[in-house]
Amino acid sequence: MKNRRVNLLVLLALIPCLLFAQKGEQFDTSPDTIYHFIDSLNQAAFNMKRSKVNQALKLLDSTKSLSIQYKYHQGLSTAYFNEAGIYQQNGFSKRALGIYQMAQENSSRYQDSLNLVKINIQLASYFAEEGKLDEALKLDNESLEISLRKGNKKEVANIKNSIGLIEIKRKNYPKAESLLKEALQISVKEKYIYGQKKAFYNLGLLARVKNDTATARAYFQNSLSLDMLLNDHYGMASNNFQMAEILVQQQRNSDAIELAKSAYSCAVLSGAYNLMTKTATLIRQQYQRSGDLQHTSAWQDTLISVLVTKNENETQYASNFIEIVKDKESQKLTAESEKEKANQRANNQLLIILVGSLMLVVMALMV
Repeated sequence: MKNRRVNLLVLLALIPCLLFAQKGEQFDTSPDTIYHFIDSLNQAAFNMKRSKVNQALKLLDSTKSLSIQYKYHQGLSTAYFNEAGIYQQNGFSKRALGIYQMAQENSSRYQDSLNLVKINIQLASYFAEEGKLDEALKLDNESLEISLRKGNKKEVANIKNSIGLIEIKRKNYPKAESLLKEALQISVKEKYIYGQKKAFYNLGLLARVKNDTATARAYFQNSLSLDMLLNDHYGMASNNFQMAEILVQQQRNSDAIELAKSAYSCAVLSGAYNLMTKTATLIRQQYQRSGDLQHTSAWQDTLISVLVTKNENETQYASNFIEIVKDKESQKLTAESEKEKANQRANNQLLIILVGSLMLVVMALMV
C-alpha cells in the first residue's frame, strides 16, 4: 500500500512536468504524408467536378490552403488547375483563364513540368476557342515535346486530342483524323478511359463536319458510354446534345427534344451554363416548330432564367477576380500563423491523451 501511494505521488508530480515539457514542441508530421493527403484531396476534387461542382470547389479551397501552408508547390498548381477547369467547364472562361495563368506561373517558377504540360494543354484549348490557333498549336507542340521526353503517354494522348481539335478548326481533316485515332490508340493501350472518351467525342465532331452523321452518332454513343462509366455529367450532356442536333437535322423533332432534355438535366447536374443555354435553346426551337406554344413559353422562361443566372455569376466573378490574387497573397502571409495554430491544436490533443492516460493509471493505482 505504501509503494502504491509513492507511485501515485510520483505520477501526479509527472503530470505538470509533462505539460511543461510538451509546451512549445512542434507537432511533427512527415511532409510525404501531408503531400500524399493533398494529392488525394486534389484527385477527389477532380473526380467531383464532373457531378458535384460546389463540393469540389470547397475541397479545392482546403487543398490550396494546405498546399501554401506546407509549401507544396505542385499541390498548389494542381489545385489551381482543377479550379480553373471547373470554371471553364461551366462557361466562365475569363475567370478560368486567370486561374490557369496563376497555375502556369507557379509551375514555371518551381519547374513543375508535369503540371505545366496539363496547364498548357488547357490554355491551348482556350486560345483555340478564341480563334488564336497559332498560339494554341505552339503551346501544344511545346507540351508534346516535354511529354514525349518524359515518357508520359497519357499526356501525349491528351495533347494529340487537343491538336486534333485545332486541325479540325483549320479544316485539315486528314491530319485531324490521324491525330485523334493516335490519341484513341494510345488511350486504349494505356487503359486511359478519359483519353478514350475524349477521342471518341472529337472523332464524332470531325465526322459531323464531314456530314457523316451515322459515324458521328456511333462515336458520340461510344463516348457517352464511357462518360456514364465515369459518372461524367458534363460529358454526358455534351454527347447527348450533339446527338440531339443530329436528330434535328434528320427532322426527328420528338426524339431530338427527348435527348436534349436528357442533355439539359446532365448540364444542370454539372453546372454547365453554356450547355444549359444551348440545350434549352434547342428544345424551345423544336417546340416552336411543332406549334406547341405552352412548352415553347415554358422553355423560353427556362432559357431566360439560365441566362440571367449566368450573367449574374459572370459579373460577380469579374468584379471579384482581384480577390483571387488577394487571397493568394493573404494565404501566403497567414500560412505560418495557421501552421502554428494547427501545431498548437495537435499539441493540445496530444496533451489530453497523455493526461487522460496518466489519470487512468492513477485511478488503477488507487484501487
